[in-house]
Amino acid sequence: MQKQGMLNKDIVKQIKSEVTEALEDGLYDKLIDYLNGVSSTDGMIEQNSKLVNISKVDSNATLKSSANMTEQKSNKEDYSEAEFLEGQTKERTILQRKRNQEIVKLAKQRDNHTCRVCGFSYQKKIVEAHHLIPISNKSNEYEIKIENLITLCPTCHSLAHHLLNENEIYVDKLSLIPKLKEIINSK
Repeated sequence: MQKQGMLNKDIVKQIKSEVTEALEDGLYDKLIDYLNGVSSTDGMIEQNSKLVNISKVDSNATLKSSANMTEQKSNKEDYSEAEFLEGQTKERTILQRKRNQEIVKLAKQRDNHTCRVCGFSYQKKIVEAHHLIPISNKSNEYEIKIENLITLCPTCHSLAHHLLNENEIYVDKLSLIPKLKEIINSK
């Protein structure tokens, strides 16, 4: 029993060391996934190899076997032979603000299902309704008018949110649309 206790202490010490390193490397989600898989001391022993495999390659966190990680080139610019794992399942609970699909539909119809910035249109699909005043800025349910929505393609929509994060002036479509056109046309 004493030997088992020492083994557990060694594992806990190793886990603490790996946890500290993982947190410093920004691998919090991987760590939480690992910890969710451990339900007992026996689970720690079984799961221990998974924690050791949490590694950081450039800024892309990945779970790799220790052998595969040592085979990867240390040159951070050459990823042609690198292998990364994807597709792990992860359970999340989130609160999401509900959008009014009727006004979204009306805004897209008003704009003929066409991006107001670049003119992209495809079979009345793909385009999105951008809220000039982000829903995330509201603390409660609120009323919205169609004038507060513009139709954008996914690329322009992503750029719109990027600009809005930089400067609140872009809640105004008279500022937003010309700036987006400038970015799109600067290719």
